[in-house]
Amino acid sequence: MISLMLKVRLLQMDIQPANPESNANRIVDAIRLAAGDGVELLCAPEMCLTGFDWKLNRSLGARIEAALASINRAVETHGVGFYGSTYRLNADGKATNSAGLILPDAAGILTMWYAKTHLFALMDEPQHLTAGNEMVTVVTQWGMLGLAICYDLRFPEFFHAMALRGARIILLPAAWPAKRCHHWRTLLQARAIENQCFIVAVNQSGVEGRYGCSGEDAFAGHSMVVDPFGNIKAELSEPAGYLDVELDLNAVDRARKSILTIQDRRPHVYGLAACRA
Repeated sequence: MISLMLKVRLLQMDIQPANPESNANRIVDAIRLAAGDGVELLCAPEMCLTGFDWKLNRSLGARIEAALASINRAVETHGVGFYGSTYRLNADGKATNSAGLILPDAAGILTMWYAKTHLFALMDEPQHLTAGNEMVTVVTQWGMLGLAICYDLRFPEFFHAMALRGARIILLPAAWPAKRCHHWRTLLQARAIENQCFIVAVNQSGVEGRYGCSGEDAFAGHSMVVDPFGNIKAELSEPAGYLDVELDLNAVDRARKSILTIQDRRPHVYGLAACRA
């Protein structure tokens, strides 16, 4: 049975570079506190366990997995789901920027992983990570969720393909820079309007050195939830903090019935295979 209400907590974090234990402890504490407030899903930023120190991250494989195990236990113990991305080494030793959706389940926990599809050259991701090759949508008690990470936001066809699969909410952890905050806010609203779905977007706060490239990045913060009509339901400012938002999923149906963009598509004219249902 689909639940038509979802209470989410957006955990906007100042990530401690190459310190998965410290970052995981903050997430575990946040999950515990969220349970007492009736939160059902807690979302954290991109690379929330390690940050972007590529050289050090490569040596953190076992510590990252131990940190993830502590988050898994917190989800199972407190009954609050989690979504956030982290540096992760596959069994073949290849590194990815992967987001885990971890949900409480009758058998303990249910985990689905999405590996970032579009790697961001300005953060040297293509030199240090392997791109994912699979779009991931997950059937949950709230209906279909779509999974994305940061730079994916700039690819509207990726989001539209998830909406065509039936995604009603798209989750997006990010490490978006302050100097392009205008892009962040505009694109989030655009993706919500185009796909008539909720966008739950959680960004990093604070400043981190740019490892392997020049300078440093000040992150924008401004985590937010955008509704299917493109309205910003709630938004944080720049500093670390959290935000609780109730999603009324009836709004998705209202939006999709009010303007029939999904039904009115003519993909044979556009010539985009990804846009065909």
